[in-house]
Amino acid sequence: MAEAGIAVIDEQALAGSQVGAEQLEVALGGARRILRERLARYYALGRRLAVDGRSVLLVDDSLASSCRALAAARALRGRGAARVIFAVPVAAVGAAIELGEWVDDVVSVESGHSTDARASVYEHASPTSAQEVAALLSEHSGAVERAAVIDAEGIGLRGLLTVPWGAYARGVVIVAATAGSNQLETHDRILAEALNRVGLATLLVDLLSGPG
Repeated sequence: MAEAGIAVIDEQALAGSQVGAEQLEVALGGARRILRERLARYYALGRRLAVDGRSVLLVDDSLASSCRALAAARALRGRGAARVIFAVPVAAVGAAIELGEWVDDVVSVESGHSTDARASVYEHASPTSAQEVAALLSEHSGAVERAAVIDAEGIGLRGLLTVPWGAYARGVVIVAATAGSNQLETHDRILAEALNRVGLATLLVDLLSGPG
């Protein structure tokens, strides 16, 4: 199950089960509810990286069945991803072939025919909890600001590095101030903040501050 109502059903597994159409719909309804709850938790601030027109590296712990990877790849295509590359440490050959329609490439360190592909590469494979995922995403949901020192031929120049949400995908601009530290609080900071608002990281360096 993925966003935008995407559901990928393992038809072969379904045919061999005792699950009827009504039971399947109940199960899908429950999965949709869980998906909505997780998305609300993961993106509490509503901030997400845009993938439109970009190449996306989609990773997982293994590829034994194509269903989960297909759902994720279809969701990324729906959001406008230009290329989707699926990367795993180990992949079952049949599952990798089934992904061909939705991903541009499948990259794996090992491949085989086992349906339990993870068993050959992991001693422990406990799942990541929804709480852990939410915590990891929250670390990257706002601007990060920290002091920095640049080594310029033995002279340490003090600076301020600001990385806004998503800036690592767009680049960094060095703002070199030459008017003294007081001016860093005025036009240089205004320029840096304007660049941050459009998703660019900035490194504000005071060239007259002396050795750091």
